[in-house]
Amino acid sequence: LNGTVEKLNVSLTLDTDVTLVQVERVLSGFTCEYAVIAAEGGSIVNTGKSDILGYAYDSVSLLVVEEAPKICNRNLAVLEAAECNGDLAEKYYDLAIASDGAFDDFALASEYLVYLVSAKKYEKIWQIYGTLPENCRSFDRVKISTALAAVKLREMDYLENFFREEHHDIREGEVSLTNIWFEYSALKLAQDRGIVNPDAKTLDALIDEAWDLCPPAKDIDFRMSADKAFRYRVSE
Repeated sequence: LNGTVEKLNVSLTLDTDVTLVQVERVLSGFTCEYAVIAAEGGSIVNTGKSDILGYAYDSVSLLVVEEAPKICNRNLAVLEAAECNGDLAEKYYDLAIASDGAFDDFALASEYLVYLVSAKKYEKIWQIYGTLPENCRSFDRVKISTALAAVKLREMDYLENFFREEHHDIREGEVSLTNIWFEYSALKLAQDRGIVNPDAKTLDALIDEAWDLCPPAKDIDFRMSADKAFRYRVSE
């Protein structure tokens, strides 16, 4: 399917209890090409060849899933995020995590927190983390996203514990841990010097100082360049 259909209401008769499907948004080029919501608690997430109002769907089969609200709202969130519709993306993610089975595994929680980091919604990250079950809280990428929020919110106790733990969900060249480390170290420098609630300019200066005074441990340093001009100095 080429192009985007903003909204298309379709009635289908299936060999199930699902008879009405609302196609909220259809967009090619994504792993999940379209997201749908069904009226009877199920959803079609993949459809066989048919022609509906001139739009040809060419996939492999019909699949009805019980986790429709979670899956469909998550898919809608991804599409809205791709179109830079931040408020709508957040709305659909909120609906997804409020659905039954949302936290059966860590995947949805991890994805949403990564999105909120990109949107700089640090207080919301902290709020959501506090509601997560242990199977999600213990996943390393969830911890890293939460640490990125914690350093902005100056939650020092969380960060202190965070750096005592082993972190394994990191790609070579990723700078998430070192960025958190330098800002955390800058906040500690501020505490040691009696600077309460440093403003942005002061904090930036302290972060720059922390690059020289507070090298990260090797087990959190995955940076690839030693060029100081690019601010990716490796630890000694």
